[in-house]
Amino acid sequence: MAEEKKGKTYLWLEDRQGKAGYTFWKILMQQISPDVILFSNLIS
Repeated sequence: MAEEKKGKTYLWLEDRQGKAGYTFWKILMQQISPDVILFSNLIS
């Protein structure tokens, strides 16, 4: 059987890591789609 390669999925947030909005999205995405990688370029 051929091995399928999947791309990574990123969710870019305009919330700082460690803040309520970022934490909300992190927990939600872990529950509904754990393969999604959260990304924020804002520094706490």
